[in-house]
Amino acid sequence: MLAKLLYRSTRNPECTDGELEKILDSAQRNNQPLDITGVLLYDQSRFIQYMEGPTKEISQLYDKIKTDTRHKEVRMVAFGPLAERRFPTWAMGSKSIKGKVSIQTKEGSKTQSTIEDLLTEDKGNQDLALDWLVKFVKES
Repeated sequence: MLAKLLYRSTRNPECTDGELEKILDSAQRNNQPLDITGVLLYDQSRFIQYMEGPTKEISQLYDKIKTDTRHKEVRMVAFGPLAERRFPTWAMGSKSIKGKVSIQTKEGSKTQSTIEDLLTEDKGNQDLALDWLVKFVKES
């Protein structure tokens, strides 16, 4: 069974751009044999990662990610079954995020949001956050 997982975390200041490259290289090398795909969004102070793949492998990877000292305050935003992959060919893609991002809404208008607007757990916007993430990655 396929699952999706979205989490956010705070990037430790010691996590340099060189360390970020190591994270991405490792993910691209290790995810493919596990049938995990997804994308890592980042800026100087945070990470947002979306993963999709077999439920067991996604859960095990998330447990490992939570112990990585290159970030802290790891918080799951969404987890659940997935009917169809959103990033089927990306062992681990990446995008830098900066400020507000415009995305096209389902109604056809443009909206500007920050990642914080959509990843606040108490708002209950899991589906909206996932839609935003997919649109951001595909439109930028």
